[in-house]
Amino acid sequence: MSNNKVKILIPYNKIKKIVLSNDVVLPVQTGCSNTDELFSDMFRDNDGENISDKNPKYWELTAQYWAWKNYDKIGNPDYIGFMQARRHFIFDDSMNHTPYTWIPKSHIYYMGKIPKNYEAYFSKEKITEKLSDDPDCITHKVLDLKLIEPGLIENIPNHLVNLSITTKREKILEIFKTFEKIIKTDYPRYYDTFIEFKNNTDLYCCNSYIMKKSLFFEYCEFLFDVLKKVDDITDSSDFNKQELKFLGYLGEYLLTIFLLQKKKENVDFKLKELSGVFLCDDYKFFCGKMKKYQILSAIPFLKNHDYYVEKYNHFKLKLGIL
Repeated sequence: MSNNKVKILIPYNKIKKIVLSNDVVLPVQTGCSNTDELFSDMFRDNDGENISDKNPKYWELTAQYWAWKNYDKIGNPDYIGFMQARRHFIFDDSMNHTPYTWIPKSHIYYMGKIPKNYEAYFSKEKITEKLSDDPDCITHKVLDLKLIEPGLIENIPNHLVNLSITTKREKILEIFKTFEKIIKTDYPRYYDTFIEFKNNTDLYCCNSYIMKKSLFFEYCEFLFDVLKKVDDITDSSDFNKQELKFLGYLGEYLLTIFLLQKKKENVDFKLKELSGVFLCDDYKFFCGKMKKYQILSAIPFLKNHDYYVEKYNHFKLKLGIL
């Protein structure tokens, strides 16, 4: 094993209150081709071979494409990982977070007041300790999507429509049919796994993982080939900002399909699942979301009304504003 064992990239499209950056965790700005506001002390997704201009569709995946095509620029590590800007793996079980979860019965917990020593939880020592048993991949613990909205999200196509928050239901479902056809035609060995995934509600979420280098390159070949083919066939010229994220959402699905296939093909495939935290670095944002869950029936949280009201009130109490 080389000295440069692991690098974890965190994509940012805006500056957050907490920007993680150390020898292991590397911030990368996404969508750089579409903005004049370039952040200092970050990698950029338009440096070298890239799809930065497609960020409105690919979302944080433009950072993953950049890392794939410019691997030497991050030091050619043995493991490469990604975390979202506000959703991080828990590498240190002593991390203090709320008992309230981002989605009911998930394992991604709200982080209340972010401690001054937060970056210490992401030291090289703490991260490499999780790699000491040589896993093939680390992900968030599997998320059951039907818990978001019992009775509404019964399968993956339902989830894609709800994620898109759209009136273009039939068009979004047509995208999913295109997605399925490409898997069936171009990746037939994945198709049985795809059908199992499609009819279930389990997801490895947030486009977050840490993979061995060889696995990452194999995954990227699969991921970006499928997404490009979907994009080439899809007319998204009338999509709004939320609907345009369809390739990012399909990326989450492809991560799950890829890992399920690996587990099916290789009984020795070692997948480690970790809990995570959701940074509430803006309490007004969090409280606004909780209020939104209470008063807007159009979004897919209505049947979990009591859960979110309770969470909202507990959080206000913790902050001393109730």
